[in-house]
Amino acid sequence: EPSARARWLAWHRERSIHVHCWSDDEFPDVIAHLIGAMGHTWELVDALATDAEDLTGGEFGYVLRRSPNQVPAAERTDRFLTEWRTWRTSGRPVFTRPPAAAQSHAVLVVDEPQPGATVEPPFLVGGWALDPDVDEEAVTDSGIDMVEVWAVAEDGMEIFLGAIPTGGLRPDTVAAVGERGATAGYTMAVAGLPAGTYDLVVCAHSAARHACVAAQNHQIIVRPIFTS
Repeated sequence: EPSARARWLAWHRERSIHVHCWSDDEFPDVIAHLIGAMGHTWELVDALATDAEDLTGGEFGYVLRRSPNQVPAAERTDRFLTEWRTWRTSGRPVFTRPPAAAQSHAVLVVDEPQPGATVEPPFLVGGWALDPDVDEEAVTDSGIDMVEVWAVAEDGMEIFLGAIPTGGLRPDTVAAVGERGATAGYTMAVAGLPAGTYDLVVCAHSAARHACVAAQNHQIIVRPIFTS
């Protein structure tokens, strides 16, 4: 009834309502504050940006987990913000940590660095990737739209180094995998990785299946940069 509705609206107008509103580019600072100032141990596992393909509406989301690593709060904060910025500038709307196992017939080759290599930043990560399981009539390129690169430290800390598109010329692959391999190359320069021993994890992301379909993992040693 109109009189009841008026009383109901008047009651709500007297309430104290506090509303928070952030964009997806503002909210990471809130998470960083929780980590750095309030002692939370969150690390970024997965995320979706408002500009993600096929996303309806203006929502964004983050999947966080409590890190088991006993590292200082300032380092955890820097790591979270660095991974987030690297992801947001990579051109990829979806963030995912390296999969435990990426099962597929996709081919992923890491030419450099070689397993067991000792490198000094900046160093190159490069190779080629092809997803042969997609419809060749619909897909004329490699079928891999992005390659993600991670470094997993000895303490288990996973560091997102970036996501890079394929499309580099690799005529040397044509004889082995056909014409679709001609533009299956990828190359990325890695800088700023602290000295240490890491498992380098490279993941190939299928454009057709919207998932990482192959992964390569090998150990490298990053040595300090010596200056005179």
